[in-house]
Amino acid sequence: MKNLLSLFLTVMLFASCEPEGSSKQSKLYARWYNVATIQNSVTTPYEHKPCAKDYLDFNSSDVVRSYKVIECDGSQVNAVNKKSGVYTKEGRVVTIKLDGEPDWVVNVESIKDSILTISETVNGKEVIHTYTSVP
Repeated sequence: MKNLLSLFLTVMLFASCEPEGSSKQSKLYARWYNVATIQNSVTTPYEHKPCAKDYLDFNSSDVVRSYKVIECDGSQVNAVNKKSGVYTKEGRVVTIKLDGEPDWVVNVESIKDSILTISETVNGKEVIHTYTSVP
């Protein structure tokens, strides 16, 4: 009976565990809309254009897309900057390689519910970016 209980507990332990980083990796697969940037303890809300919201879109094929509205005419998008590329994730470090842009290396600080928080170092100072998956 003890062997059966040990076997059951061992199976349950391994069945309930995910490979390290897999849940955060899969949670990263989403369209993330810019919310705010925090630098030197100052929070600056992200200013979207009135016609559409800027975003980063991560998918399970390691492809990332960037969408940035440049110009609006009322509710009509007149100009947009769309880029695509690839990303890699090792632990908490994500390296984003968008076409024609320098690599962007960030740390995933947290992914909770619909909020993604990442950080990067710019000129020796930490910059924190927050995103939401809710438009």
